[in-house]
Amino acid sequence: MPVQKGSETEMSYRKWTPVPRKVKAKEGGEAYALKSQSKAAIMENNLQDHVLMEREILMQLDHPFIIKLICAFQDTRYVYFLLALLIGGELFTFLRKHQRFSEPTTKICSAGVILGFEHMHAKKIACRDLKPENLVLARDGYL
Repeated sequence: MPVQKGSETEMSYRKWTPVPRKVKAKEGGEAYALKSQSKAAIMENNLQDHVLMEREILMQLDHPFIIKLICAFQDTRYVYFLLALLIGGELFTFLRKHQRFSEPTTKICSAGVILGFEHMHAKKIACRDLKPENLVLARDGYL
């Protein structure tokens, strides 16, 4: 069942679902995405194992079609993941705007997903949450 906008469930989901923000390195000015997760929300939603597993999996993956985890760190209130910045937006947003893809675009997107899965499966990692909202486009349009 979809989560209703403004509902208690949606508010709880949004509280622990981090939205990465763009940050720049002090030296060199390189741009990254910083995903911060409230420790209180992680504990409240019993997501400790989930967050640790996400970090472990991302640390194992190094592939052009999979988001790169640069590092992870924490302070007293938050857990942070510093990620490579993908500036093209979600595939879901692009698909909603265009309503359908041309055949060549579909083939390129599908190939990117398949190559990413191939890399993950070679490392014995399975993805159970493949959906357009979890596919992000780089500046060049690739996933």
